[in-house]
Amino acid sequence: MAMTVIGGILITTSCEEDDTVAPVVTLKGDAVMSVDFGGTFTDPGATATDDNDDDLTIVTEGTVNVNAAGEYTLTYKATDEAGNIGSITRTVYVVHRKTNMAGTYSVSENCTGPGGPYTVGPYSASITPGAANNMALVFNNFGDFATSINVNGSLTGNAGLAITIPQQVPGTTIEGSGTVNAAGTTVTITYTSAIGGNTDTCQATWTKQ
Repeated sequence: MAMTVIGGILITTSCEEDDTVAPVVTLKGDAVMSVDFGGTFTDPGATATDDNDDDLTIVTEGTVNVNAAGEYTLTYKATDEAGNIGSITRTVYVVHRKTNMAGTYSVSENCTGPGGPYTVGPYSASITPGAANNMALVFNNFGDFATSINVNGSLTGNAGLAITIPQQVPGTTIEGSGTVNAAGTTVTITYTSAIGGNTDTCQATWTKQ
Protein backbone atom coordinates (compact mmCIF):
# COMPACT_ATOMS: atom_id res chain seq x y z
CA MET A 1 0.00 0.00 0.00
CA ALA A 2 1.40 3.45 -1.00
CA MET A 3 0.29 6.73 0.72
CA THR A 4 0.58 10.22 -0.77
CA VAL A 5 -0.39 13.58 0.86
CA ILE A 6 -1.69 16.16 -1.62
CA GLY A 7 -3.06 19.48 -0.26
CA GLY A 8 -3.57 17.95 3.14
CA ILE A 9 -5.55 15.02 1.71
CA LEU A 10 -4.19 11.55 2.28
CA ILE A 11 -4.52 9.40 -0.83
CA THR A 12 -3.85 5.69 -0.69
CA THR A 13 -3.09 3.56 -3.73
CA SER A 14 -2.51 -0.19 -3.94
CA CYS A 15 0.72 -1.74 -5.25
CA GLU A 16 0.87 -5.05 -7.05
CA GLU A 17 3.38 -7.44 -5.56
CA ASP A 18 6.07 -8.78 -7.87
CA ASP A 19 5.33 -12.26 -9.27
CA THR A 20 8.18 -14.47 -8.06
CA VAL A 21 6.40 -17.82 -8.07
CA ALA A 22 7.37 -20.20 -10.88
CA PRO A 23 4.79 -22.31 -12.69
CA VAL A 24 4.28 -25.85 -11.46
CA VAL A 25 5.02 -28.41 -14.16
CA THR A 26 3.56 -31.90 -13.74
CA LEU A 27 4.41 -34.96 -15.79
CA LYS A 28 1.84 -36.95 -17.65
CA GLY A 29 2.76 -40.61 -17.29
CA ASP A 30 5.68 -42.01 -15.34
CA ALA A 31 8.86 -40.19 -14.35
CA VAL A 32 10.91 -43.18 -15.54
CA MET A 33 9.97 -44.94 -18.76
CA SER A 34 11.54 -47.54 -21.01
CA VAL A 35 11.18 -48.48 -24.66
CA ASP A 36 12.63 -51.42 -26.54
CA PHE A 37 15.54 -50.76 -28.88
CA GLY A 38 14.09 -50.11 -32.34
CA GLY A 39 10.61 -49.58 -30.92
CA THR A 40 8.40 -46.50 -30.81
CA PHE A 41 8.48 -43.92 -28.03
CA THR A 42 5.44 -41.73 -27.52
CA ASP A 43 6.07 -38.83 -25.16
CA PRO A 44 3.12 -38.41 -22.75
CA GLY A 45 4.13 -34.76 -22.21
CA ALA A 46 3.40 -32.57 -19.20
CA THR A 47 1.02 -29.90 -17.90
CA ALA A 48 1.67 -26.57 -16.19
CA THR A 49 -0.24 -24.38 -13.77
CA ASP A 50 0.58 -20.90 -12.47
CA ASP A 51 -0.83 -18.68 -9.72
CA ASN A 52 -1.26 -15.70 -12.10
CA ASP A 53 -1.17 -16.91 -15.70
CA ASP A 54 -3.56 -19.36 -17.30
CA ASP A 55 -2.13 -19.69 -20.80
CA LEU A 56 1.24 -21.41 -20.46
CA THR A 57 3.26 -23.09 -23.19
CA ILE A 58 5.43 -26.07 -22.34
CA VAL A 59 8.74 -26.44 -24.13
CA THR A 60 10.36 -29.89 -24.20
CA GLU A 61 14.13 -30.18 -24.26
CA GLY A 62 15.88 -33.41 -25.21
CA THR A 63 15.13 -36.28 -27.57
CA VAL A 64 14.95 -40.07 -27.42
CA ASN A 65 16.78 -42.11 -30.08
CA VAL A 66 15.19 -45.55 -30.17
CA ASN A 67 18.04 -46.81 -32.36
CA ALA A 68 20.66 -46.20 -29.69
CA ALA A 69 20.30 -47.95 -26.34
CA GLY A 70 21.00 -45.75 -23.34
CA GLU A 71 19.59 -43.27 -20.85
CA TYR A 72 17.84 -40.12 -22.07
CA THR A 73 16.54 -37.12 -20.16
CA LEU A 74 13.56 -35.04 -21.27
CA THR A 75 13.07 -31.66 -19.58
CA TYR A 76 9.72 -29.87 -19.67
CA LYS A 77 9.73 -26.11 -19.02
CA ALA A 78 7.04 -23.47 -18.68
CA THR A 79 7.62 -19.69 -18.35
CA ASP A 80 5.05 -17.25 -16.96
CA GLU A 81 4.64 -13.61 -18.02
CA ALA A 82 6.96 -12.48 -15.22
CA GLY A 83 9.75 -14.70 -16.55
CA ASN A 84 9.59 -17.31 -13.82
CA ILE A 85 10.51 -20.78 -15.13
CA GLY A 86 9.18 -24.05 -13.80
CA SER A 87 10.55 -27.38 -14.97
CA ILE A 88 10.50 -31.13 -14.43
CA THR A 89 12.40 -34.03 -15.99
CA ARG A 90 11.65 -37.53 -17.19
CA THR A 91 14.17 -40.36 -17.67
CA VAL A 92 13.71 -42.67 -20.64
CA TYR A 93 15.72 -45.86 -21.16
CA VAL A 94 16.09 -47.35 -24.62
CA VAL A 95 16.71 -51.02 -23.82
CA HIS A 96 18.46 -53.85 -25.65
CA ARG A 97 16.41 -57.04 -25.50
CA LYS A 98 17.37 -60.58 -26.48
CA THR A 99 15.52 -60.41 -29.79
CA ASN A 100 17.53 -57.53 -31.25
CA MET A 101 20.81 -59.12 -30.12
CA ALA A 102 20.12 -62.38 -31.94
CA GLY A 103 22.18 -63.01 -35.06
CA THR A 104 25.46 -64.24 -36.53
CA TYR A 105 28.70 -62.71 -35.30
CA SER A 106 32.37 -62.68 -36.27
CA VAL A 107 34.46 -63.18 -33.13
CA SER A 108 38.10 -62.33 -32.44
CA GLU A 109 39.81 -62.99 -29.11
CA ASN A 110 42.99 -61.90 -27.34
CA CYS A 111 43.89 -64.34 -24.60
CA THR A 112 46.48 -64.99 -21.95
CA GLY A 113 47.19 -68.47 -20.62
CA PRO A 114 49.93 -70.40 -18.84
CA GLY A 115 51.89 -70.50 -22.10
CA GLY A 116 51.62 -66.74 -22.69
CA PRO A 117 49.43 -64.55 -24.91
CA TYR A 118 47.66 -65.91 -27.97
CA THR A 119 44.81 -65.02 -30.32
CA VAL A 120 41.71 -66.91 -31.39
CA GLY A 121 39.76 -66.27 -34.58
CA PRO A 122 38.18 -64.62 -36.26
CA TYR A 123 35.57 -67.34 -36.16
CA SER A 124 31.82 -67.52 -36.69
CA ALA A 125 29.42 -67.72 -33.76
CA SER A 126 25.88 -66.71 -32.99
CA ILE A 127 23.65 -65.31 -30.28
CA THR A 128 20.17 -66.71 -29.82
CA PRO A 129 17.42 -65.72 -27.35
CA GLY A 130 17.51 -67.56 -24.03
CA ALA A 131 14.45 -69.07 -22.40
CA ALA A 132 14.60 -67.45 -18.95
CA ASN A 133 13.31 -63.94 -19.77
CA ASN A 134 13.50 -61.19 -22.39
CA MET A 135 17.11 -60.39 -21.39
CA ALA A 136 18.43 -63.98 -21.56
CA LEU A 137 21.00 -64.87 -24.23
CA VAL A 138 22.73 -68.00 -25.48
CA PHE A 139 26.22 -67.60 -26.96
CA ASN A 140 26.68 -70.42 -29.45
CA ASN A 141 30.16 -71.76 -30.32
CA PHE A 142 31.54 -69.68 -27.46
CA GLY A 143 35.35 -69.56 -27.50
CA ASP A 144 35.60 -71.71 -30.65
CA PHE A 145 36.78 -74.66 -28.59
CA ALA A 146 37.50 -78.03 -30.22
CA THR A 147 34.00 -79.10 -29.21
CA SER A 148 31.41 -76.37 -29.80
CA ILE A 149 29.87 -75.18 -26.55
CA ASN A 150 26.93 -72.93 -25.77
CA VAL A 151 27.12 -70.45 -22.91
CA ASN A 152 24.19 -68.81 -21.13
CA GLY A 153 24.31 -65.12 -20.33
CA SER A 154 22.04 -62.14 -19.88
CA LEU A 155 21.73 -58.47 -20.68
CA THR A 156 21.85 -56.35 -17.53
CA GLY A 157 21.53 -52.71 -16.53
CA ASN A 158 18.66 -50.28 -17.12
CA ALA A 159 19.38 -50.14 -20.86
CA GLY A 160 20.74 -53.66 -21.38
CA LEU A 161 24.21 -52.32 -22.12
CA ALA A 162 26.02 -54.85 -19.93
CA ILE A 163 26.51 -58.60 -20.24
CA THR A 164 26.71 -61.06 -17.36
CA ILE A 165 27.92 -64.64 -17.85
CA PRO A 166 27.56 -66.56 -14.60
CA GLN A 167 29.92 -69.41 -13.85
CA GLN A 168 28.97 -72.57 -15.73
CA VAL A 169 30.62 -75.74 -16.92
CA PRO A 170 29.72 -76.52 -20.53
CA GLY A 171 32.85 -78.68 -20.92
CA THR A 172 35.10 -76.02 -19.37
CA THR A 173 34.41 -73.64 -16.49
CA ILE A 174 33.36 -70.31 -18.04
CA GLU A 175 32.64 -67.04 -16.25
CA GLY A 176 32.69 -63.45 -17.46
CA SER A 177 31.10 -60.11 -18.12
CA GLY A 178 31.00 -57.54 -20.88
CA THR A 179 29.33 -54.65 -22.62
CA VAL A 180 27.15 -53.97 -25.65
CA ASN A 181 27.46 -50.86 -27.79
CA ALA A 182 24.47 -48.54 -28.20
CA ALA A 183 23.68 -49.85 -31.70
CA GLY A 184 23.69 -53.48 -30.54
CA THR A 185 26.26 -54.44 -33.16
CA THR A 186 29.32 -55.10 -30.99
CA VAL A 187 29.60 -57.19 -27.84
CA THR A 188 32.84 -57.20 -25.84
CA ILE A 189 33.26 -59.99 -23.30
CA THR A 190 36.08 -60.61 -20.85
CA TYR A 191 35.95 -64.16 -19.53
CA THR A 192 37.97 -66.89 -17.87
CA SER A 193 38.13 -70.48 -19.02
CA ALA A 194 39.40 -73.05 -16.54
CA ILE A 195 40.12 -76.66 -17.48
CA GLY A 196 42.63 -79.23 -16.29
CA GLY A 197 43.99 -76.92 -13.61
CA ASN A 198 44.81 -74.15 -16.11
CA THR A 199 42.95 -70.83 -16.36
CA ASP A 200 42.99 -68.66 -19.47
CA THR A 201 41.69 -65.08 -19.59
CA CYS A 202 40.30 -63.79 -22.89
CA GLN A 203 38.77 -60.63 -24.25
CA ALA A 204 36.40 -61.50 -27.07
CA THR A 205 34.92 -59.02 -29.52
CA TRP A 206 31.70 -60.16 -31.15
CA THR A 207 30.80 -58.16 -34.27
CA LYS A 208 27.34 -58.63 -35.75
CA GLN A 209 27.30 -59.64 -39.40
